[in-house]
Parts: sequence; structure tokens; C-alpha cells
Amino acid sequence: MFLPRDFAQLFVLETEAYGAHVETVDGLISDAGRICAAQAKEHGWYECATLKEPYRVEGKKTLGYELAEQGEWTLPDAILYPTGGGTGLVGMWKAFEELEQMGFIGPDRPRMYAVQAEGCAPMVKAFSEGLEAAPFWEGAETHAHGLRVPSALGDFLILRALRESHGAGMAVSEEEILQGVRDASSTDGLFVAPEGGACVAAARKLKASGHLSPDDTIGLFNTGTGYKYVENMIAAGWGRSPLFRNGKYRTDFDRPQTDCIELMSWWEWSTHGPGGFPLDKLEAKLGAAKAERWQSYVLDDPVTSRPVFSNNPGDYDGYNERFGGLPALREAIDIYRR
Repeated sequence: MFLPRDFAQLFVLETEAYGAHVETVDGLISDAGRICAAQAKEHGWYECATLKEPYRVEGKKTLGYELAEQGEWTLPDAILYPTGGGTGLVGMWKAFEELEQMGFIGPDRPRMYAVQAEGCAPMVKAFSEGLEAAPFWEGAETHAHGLRVPSALGDFLILRALRESHGAGMAVSEEEILQGVRDASSTDGLFVAPEGGACVAAARKLKASGHLSPDDTIGLFNTGTGYKYVENMIAAGWGRSPLFRNGKYRTDFDRPQTDCIELMSWWEWSTHGPGGFPLDKLEAKLGAAKAERWQSYVLDDPVTSRPVFSNNPGDYDGYNERFGGLPALREAIDIYRR
């Protein structure tokens, strides 16, 4: 199995526990797929990536079968599906056609909505622009890794289903995804994956825009458990951590000692040095010899790259030891700056 190196570690551990050999690669799922395809060709493997084999979409049809059966053969008015590769959406649309052919349902269909993250929304963009296929999404970013698919092989099938059903695409922000997870947890007792949280958030936006009405019966799909994504959701801001915003390491701190206490420990860090003088004017105010004495208390803020001053820099290294202290912090900074 090939997957991006920054994927949530529980996915890797679980897959290895099943006996699979896991290769992590730099980049996105598209890069993993490219390497997988090359290795499959070289070694004569059967490549079973999304929609490169006939079985997965047939399995995903059961989503539609069960939805129809549990609704006593009446489909909902709308279906919201978290769309990365989109196999589930494609499978359900195929299932509904087959169910009608077999006489289980009539010609009425749900409006299909492809839900994506704002940081990776190729289907939403292609749908809004009237395209038949979705161009590759550059710089794909979202903590919902199931939605971080910059190019779907079945893009034309997804877009066809959206248009034939009079549905649409909807993109949601990282904050909205997290809030969707919270809402599902607090109202339904389900700690859903970020992909499921995206659908909860999209439902709210679609209702506000008039796509959904209070009388609609709506099917929201969740594709995993939030427990596998804990590290991703913390990084994206779960727990209101000030270190991250929109899934990225922040670079906009003006006063690190108050904006980001985890980063700068409990000591007073400032862009001003002793006497309240700006650090770039220390020498002019104190003279070269005295200013030099204070240089050991000055370092570059790892977020803003500006010089900052502390009266007790030695304690910075020991702060937050349960999270690995300064070495772990530096490693996180390096990862999120790439």
C-alpha cells in the first residue's frame, strides 16, 4: 500500500497490523498513486487503486441499496457525500438506476451533493464552471485526508451525477469541518471523521443558500471514525490551540508571549529588550558593549522570524515536556513550513 507520508499514523499502524506492507511517500495521494502505478508495472502487480478495478464501485453500491431499503424504498430528497475519489457517490448513482430497473424504486432521485474542503475542491470548481472534467487542484490542503484528492479518475462520472440529479458541489472551511464534528458529537453522540463533519457543515450552508429546505429528507454520509483523525484535528485547531489555523502552522504572531503561550513558554517574550528599547535600537541606546551582553537572551521567533527577547531563555527548552519540548516543536515547525 502506498500513501502520503503525512497521513494520520493510525491508518498506517492499522494497515500494517492487517499484514500489509506500507510505503509512505512525499506529497499527496496523487503522488502515491503515481508511484504505485510505476511499481505495479515493474513488478507485474494488479493495481487496485480507485476506479482502476471494477470491484470497489460495485461494493459502494450497497450504500444506495441500504439507503433505499431502510427508507422503505423511498429515497431521501438529498444526499450529501464527502467526495475525494468519489467512488461512493458514483456507486450510489449506479445503484439507484439498477434498483429502478428491478422495480424496487421509481424514477425519482435524490439531489446529489459532492462535499469537499475549501483547500481541495476540484469537483466544486468544475461544477460551478460548467466543466465536464475537473482540472488538477494545485496545492491541495485539508486535515480531512479523505478529501485531499487533487484529481479524481472518475471526475466526469461525479459531475454527471450532480447535474443529472440537480444537485451541486459545496466546499467548507477547516473550521467548519471541525465544528461539524463537534455538532455531530454533541447532538447525535457520534464522533465522526472530518469527512463526516464536512457534510454536517455543508448541510448548514446548503440550507442557508436555499438548496435544502426544512421539509427535505436528507442523507448525510460519514465515512470513518474521528478517533483515527485525532492528530489531524488537533493540528487543525481542535481544542482551540493557537498554534494552528486552517490546518497550517501560523506565521502571523505579533506578540508571541500572548498570542501563542505554548510557543514562547510562560516567560515574557518581547520584540523589545531591556529598558523597553526595540531590539534593533539596543546598541544605539546602550552602547555596543552593553548591547552585546544581552545578545544571549535574543533569538529568532521560529514563527515570525523576528528577533525576540526573554529574561530567562533557558526555561524555553524545558517547556511542555510531555509533548517533546523544544525538539518536538522545532520538528513541527519544519514539517509545517514545507
